[in-house]
Amino acid sequence: MMHPFLQKSYRGIYPFRLATTSFIYPAGYEPNVRMLSPHVDEVELLFFDSLYDGSLPSDEEIGQLAEIAVAEGITYNIHLPVDVSISDPSPRKRAAAVDMMKHVFKKTGILDPTTWTLHVPYGGDPDDVLYRKKWKGHAFAGISEILSTGLDSRKISVETLHYPFEWMDTIIEGLDLSVCMDMGHLITDGVNPVPFYEKYGDRISIFHIHGVRDDRDHLSLDMLEDNWKVCLEELLSSFKGTVSIEVFSYENLVSSLKCLGTLIHTYG
Repeated sequence: MMHPFLQKSYRGIYPFRLATTSFIYPAGYEPNVRMLSPHVDEVELLFFDSLYDGSLPSDEEIGQLAEIAVAEGITYNIHLPVDVSISDPSPRKRAAAVDMMKHVFKKTGILDPTTWTLHVPYGGDPDDVLYRKKWKGHAFAGISEILSTGLDSRKISVETLHYPFEWMDTIIEGLDLSVCMDMGHLITDGVNPVPFYEKYGDRISIFHIHGVRDDRDHLSLDMLEDNWKVCLEELLSSFKGTVSIEVFSYENLVSSLKCLGTLIHTYG
């Protein structure tokens, strides 16, 4: 059974573009976007899976999403597949991952997303200096090959995952990439988001927000502890990019929107 539409519109009320994910309703991309588009500025299209038939939207579906964007005046950001890795130790798997990323860029270019968010997983021992050096080389080479297609480097935002993000610094600076700051990931890893924001602020194009409790993330935003809510309020007061409430259910979105409105003192 489908949930109802959101009862309020949150479009244009914040200094940033407010987004949420394409996994709010138990349906496909097109129904989710149709139900969300009157209420948010942007939709985060989650292309987590890519390896099985039908995991990515068809060209027809992409066309439908493009039509909705024009009709409703919304934008998209795209989360690239996470079931392939451009930094995999296997040359074959790395090549396949780069090919898949290129395929997604080509397929979704018509949507003109504000950013494509990229995971660069780290699968080795964090203390293995040699592995880390090779990993960096694989990541640099993979992203470089993607950019050789002519894609604007600032359109790729590298997401904060569960390793020290400064390991990516030479790659981000060398290739002039953007950053996807996932505040929940930082909190679960014990990283203070404020110094992180101050360091990468001019490169952060998208901000993922969601609740965290007992090392579980992507919960409703109201599950954040009070000190992190204060921190979030401070950070968002100066942010002008995309803020995506990265939750995956109607109930968590509704409670997150109410929490965000309370924090920003704009709209409850």
